[in-house]
Amino acid sequence: IQNGGKLDILYSPVQIGGSSTINNYGTITVKYGTTLDVSGKLILSNTGKLVIEDGATVILEIGSLLEYFNGGQIIMYGPNSRLIVKSSIKVMDLANFNIIQNGTSCGKIIVDSELAAFIAENPNATFTLNGSGKNTPFIKIKKNAKLWVMNGLSKKLTISDANVLFEEGATLRCDQPF
Repeated sequence: IQNGGKLDILYSPVQIGGSSTINNYGTITVKYGTTLDVSGKLILSNTGKLVIEDGATVILEIGSLLEYFNGGQIIMYGPNSRLIVKSSIKVMDLANFNIIQNGTSCGKIIVDSELAAFIAENPNATFTLNGSGKNTPFIKIKKNAKLWVMNGLSKKLTISDANVLFEEGATLRCDQPF
């Protein structure tokens, strides 16, 4: 999708298959009531935007990869927008991965696999997750799920103003050094 281009997900589910790659320089909008199911590779380039409307879901399936470049954006509207992570989010170049919350209450990041990972491609990449208050659920690691923080990203992972829920057997594992 070229800079200025748009892809609106109007019907559910839409799949990015295992051997497919979407290199997004434009805007992908997942509309209310729909799901974008990613089994392949989704690249948010320096001008790429992924907009998740209230009531919409993006699923990063096991084996998929989200590459996030400096200038890329993930925008979540409202408390019922969801990003379900079952695989890897790789922060590229000098990017600061963050979720932009639009509305009075934030969407949710749900970790739902033993293979979910936040990975830094560059030692100066950062991962910042800002919620909308300690009483508002923002990050949920489901029962027996694991979130791996890898490649030195543990030094540059910031979670603030957020409610983080660890269900039974849930794990957040950071590599060295931290």
